[in-house]
Amino acid sequence: YAGVNERGDKSTDSLEIGTDQLIPVCKPDAEGQPLFAFGAKDVQLPFLRFGDAAPIGAYLEPLFAAHGILTRLYTVYENSMAGALRMRARSGDGVAWLPKSLVAPDLEGGLLVRTGDANWYVDLSIRLYRDKKHSNRTTRAVWSFLQSHTN
Repeated sequence: YAGVNERGDKSTDSLEIGTDQLIPVCKPDAEGQPLFAFGAKDVQLPFLRFGDAAPIGAYLEPLFAAHGILTRLYTVYENSMAGALRMRARSGDGVAWLPKSLVAPDLEGGLLVRTGDANWYVDLSIRLYRDKKHSNRTTRAVWSFLQSHTN
């Protein structure tokens, strides 16, 4: 994508270089089912939360509001690093919304399971931005390469 970016700023360009999803995961029980599930309306769910310093956490707020789940989630651990949240989820400490690409090996190996259906997933667009005003030959070459390989 070249030209005006999402913020209406003509001095920057952006390219989508990938996609991912935030998916709710937790440790499985002995039968392979989620330790924590969304089914029962009044059950409190231990939440492994992205810290305020992690912008990715902001993508979850609209989901939580739409599902009216904020009153059911109680934070048991907070960290801005997805890897730290992953480890706590694997330990059985709660539910974490983590990038599917990060937890794919854990899902395949049975260390984590999805909890909740696709209505609980958040689609992500991974974008790279550049400031055209502060571009040099190297950044233009890298940008050109990425443009030709992402279209």
